[in-house]
Amino acid sequence: MDPAIVRLVRMTFKTEKVEDFLQLFSRVAGYIRSFPGCKRLELLEDHTQPNVFTTYSIWASDRDLDEYKLSPLFEETWSVTRAMFSESPTAVSYRVVRTAEEIDQLAGTLGSE
Repeated sequence: MDPAIVRLVRMTFKTEKVEDFLQLFSRVAGYIRSFPGCKRLELLEDHTQPNVFTTYSIWASDRDLDEYKLSPLFEETWSVTRAMFSESPTAVSYRVVRTAEEIDQLAGTLGSE
């Protein structure tokens, strides 16, 4: 089984577009979340810059993320979102090397040696 992929996209919005973005995200989040392979989706707001947001998503595989990025849902959402940016977004992807459950198991074995 492929390791899960964590995708972070940091977006800086024009201040006057923040509410528009939040409304758009509210409308499409359920569709993104139900896209095949999407295991988690969260929206984070920078705690010092209220116009900076990061989407945090977990995908079952590279293939699932790639299929989402090629979908009409992504294209339509991204075309509207892109017009609201004040800076170019930054996207990074990570492979999950240890899950929270695996870390918990490892932590549980520390005292038994």
